[in-house]
Amino acid sequence: MKSLENTRGVALAAFTDSFGSGLVSALSVLYFALLTNLPLAEIGLATATGALIALPLGVMGGWICDRFSSKFGMVMNNVLAAAGFCIYLIADNFALVLSAVLLVSIGDRIYWAAWTSYIHDLSAGRPYEKIFARLESIKMAAMGSGAGLAAIVLAISAATGARWLIIINVLLTVAAAVIYALAPSPVKELDLNKTADPQSAKPNVKALFTQPGFWGLMFGQFFLAPIMVLPTAVLSVHFVVTWDMNPAVAAVLFGINTGLVALAQPWLTHKIRYIRRAVLISWSSFLLAVMLILVAIMPPLSGIAAWIFVIYVGVILAVADMLYMPATNALMAEMPPRNIRGVSISIFQTSMAVGIALYPALLGLLETNALLLWAITCASILLGALAYWTATLKAPQHLRVSETRENIAL
Repeated sequence: MKSLENTRGVALAAFTDSFGSGLVSALSVLYFALLTNLPLAEIGLATATGALIALPLGVMGGWICDRFSSKFGMVMNNVLAAAGFCIYLIADNFALVLSAVLLVSIGDRIYWAAWTSYIHDLSAGRPYEKIFARLESIKMAAMGSGAGLAAIVLAISAATGARWLIIINVLLTVAAAVIYALAPSPVKELDLNKTADPQSAKPNVKALFTQPGFWGLMFGQFFLAPIMVLPTAVLSVHFVVTWDMNPAVAAVLFGINTGLVALAQPWLTHKIRYIRRAVLISWSSFLLAVMLILVAIMPPLSGIAAWIFVIYVGVILAVADMLYMPATNALMAEMPPRNIRGVSISIFQTSMAVGIALYPALLGLLETNALLLWAITCASILLGALAYWTATLKAPQHLRVSETRENIAL
């Protein structure tokens, strides 16, 4: 197996970019509320509008990867994000807030298309999950550290601290773009699905929707979307509103998640490398379903008991992330043909982004019918696992597992 030394520059770029993201993870609506005189209604409208407009533009990131390279996509997303955060510093009206959020959101959408493609190109014949796990560990460590520093800065001075966090993030984002640009270009592996037909090298988006497994992966991403926002969108709100816990519970859940992923992702990924990817996604979904059932039936706790339960929830969330994230990203990167890989990934990621945008609309059920909320969430996550399972049923062995051996014990 080839050495991983050629990923050191990428690891530095990923750390730099993720540390900056951690610094501003708590800032968006809060930043504009602190540093502008705009009413919250206008800030909220501008933020939502920018994010919604950016959703379909995520496909542009896939086109960039297919037309130019995944490396170019990684540079471009950082440049756009840096430009958007620069506008944060001068935003004082609706149009500027919208422009800032739109640029940052477009950069974010391009990132999710380019990052998955970029890791695939970096792997160059090695197991996708091996590279993903190492870089994900570095990213989570950086993001957690950045968020911790941001909490301290904002506690000292909210308005001044928020402005400095944005400035530092701009510098780090530009630095990450430069590091990605200077890093050696990853060598693309020959696609095992490529045919001898010269036309196969040309992008054929029309054929995309008939590709084996395409719809399974797209629906899988959509229905798994709640996993991405459970800690911040529902669980932390549930613990604060229903259990009357300190709002710091959101930071605790975030810290447990990033900390465990940073420490254990490479080790766990190595241990489960022979297990089918669809099985890992299913394990993750069942773990979360059991956890949510306990959340639904557990009466409000207080004191130490409440915090112990929160820690349990945080650990389950982290383990679920470590099981399904490498597997889903690997399938998104490896199942589509090389000539439309970027566009395919961007559609899969946009499908999840739509789910993430829609899921918080169910938040009102916490006050009216919490059991229905937990039931919908469980059903969605299990449907996502089922969709991934069906997408891989007829896939070749090299797509169904990270690494193969003669007898795979499941």
